[in-house]
Amino acid sequence: MDQVEHTGSEEVEQEAEPVDGEQDPYPEDFDQPPEEEEDIDDDTQPPEEEEVIPPSINGVNTPSETQTQQSDNQVKKTRGPTKMRKVAKHIEDKVEVEFNALGEHVGRGSVTLSSFLGPLVREHVSVLLDDWRHLEEKTKDALWEEIQGRFNLTEEWQKEVVFKQMGCLWRASKSRLSSLVRATKNKAQLQKIKPSNIQSATAWNNWVKGRCTTAFQVISTVSYVGSIWLCK
Repeated sequence: MDQVEHTGSEEVEQEAEPVDGEQDPYPEDFDQPPEEEEDIDDDTQPPEEEEVIPPSINGVNTPSETQTQQSDNQVKKTRGPTKMRKVAKHIEDKVEVEFNALGEHVGRGSVTLSSFLGPLVREHVSVLLDDWRHLEEKTKDALWEEIQGRFNLTEEWQKEVVFKQMGCLWRASKSRLSSLVRATKNKAQLQKIKPSNIQSATAWNNWVKGRCTTAFQVISTVSYVGSIWLCK
């Protein structure tokens, strides 16, 4: 029995020895064969370095984190209407505006002019005005003076074209505000959307009430169709 076990051990040892004429797969200076890449478990790889984020103190944001969050909120909530002021200090600095044969302004100066007129008319002309044709002369003069301070426009026919466009911009702005008023049910929110050129809270509240009546919605539809025809 002992002899059988001994013989088996010799056979195992013989199988472990390299065969004559066959090259040893492992160099002599290696004590053990290298590990194959396919046998390496991904879980044993060292973790990738992650960006170190300063931890909050006891679940409370640090002063720097709080300040950053407040700054982000302010950036998102403080966006207001764009205002373009006159910047031309000299006649040669004024923007040139080209007009085509139909009397419409075109080109690069036209884009700048259109961007200028929208904020300008919303600032100077209140939505409380019932009709653009009832605009006071002193308001017209103030508008034209500021436009001429920025653009090289001197002809009377150019003034008529520009004021027609401002009338369309004013009507469109007033229509959008009316829609916003009807969609807003909270009184606090209604006060927040009040234009800055309306000083009287009573006048604003009366205007808001008028926008929400059924009669106004009928009149508004007719006026909208008419404004489309006027602005063509």
